[in-house]
Amino acid sequence: MKKYLLILIAAMTVMACSDDEITKLDDYAFTKNGNVWVPVKGQQRFLDVDFQSHIVGHGWKCTEGYKINDDGSVNPTNIFPIDGGAPYNYYFRKEGCTIYFVDYKFTSYYWELGYNYNEGTGIVSFDEPKNEGITLLSYDRKKGLLTLLDHVSFYNTVLVYRSMTDEELETIRSRHTVNYEEERGNAYTPEMEGIWGNWYLKEVNRGFGGVQTFEPDEISYCFYNHGPLVVQDTSGKDRAVFHPAGTYEYSFDEEAGTIAIDGSTYRCVLEGNNLTIDTGSAWDGPIFTFVRRIGSVGM
Repeated sequence: MKKYLLILIAAMTVMACSDDEITKLDDYAFTKNGNVWVPVKGQQRFLDVDFQSHIVGHGWKCTEGYKINDDGSVNPTNIFPIDGGAPYNYYFRKEGCTIYFVDYKFTSYYWELGYNYNEGTGIVSFDEPKNEGITLLSYDRKKGLLTLLDHVSFYNTVLVYRSMTDEELETIRSRHTVNYEEERGNAYTPEMEGIWGNWYLKEVNRGFGGVQTFEPDEISYCFYNHGPLVVQDTSGKDRAVFHPAGTYEYSFDEEAGTIAIDGSTYRCVLEGNNLTIDTGSAWDGPIFTFVRRIGSVGM
């Protein structure tokens, strides 16, 4: 009996430590499953009862963000605040979640979504778009800090969220008054959902000029579901590619097989996770091939 009590006390101590202390950044390790990072070290387990007790009923505001290095470790440089965007803020209820965000035109939206929590993986998957979600990594109950791996607003990024006070949550609610579900139809068609997400440039076929290939992490093209096309080029090379790093307005018509970017219209073909954009003939315009970055919960 005494031995049993000692084991029980030890188990309770381990649970309390994991519940009270947030994992340090250098304790995390990730590995790639396709093009998405998944945690292999440092992730705490969140039972559904823990999720309901500590996450549900609170607003969550992002305060820090960290990129994952090529070796699966976390880069200690905080990337926020940054120009050109910010992660979603969340308010979880038992029956749904409200997401708060500001688009590139500085419209403050709220978005009501259903979600599902998987305590085995720590993944919160939202109803849309395409079951994207977040992976819970650790929770600091004393400081009210939640660390997660983002697959929604800042793809493959470790984000730290702070629990909002009641006053902060009320302020965010008062500022985000536009219902995204009602407004998104004014600017976008349902067909555009097929292109939403993060893509990388795989190759450029220049006809008689040959084929140029790229690594998956070199050039990314993110078609936001509530905003623009954002192009990022991490190579640091001076080269002519399909739209250099920057922000562009776009519209996509899958049925017509066209995509318009900043006033220029191109022929395109979307087949599953592959996108081909033809900017002209083999004589005067290359053909670009993109591959969708596959997220752990369906991006």
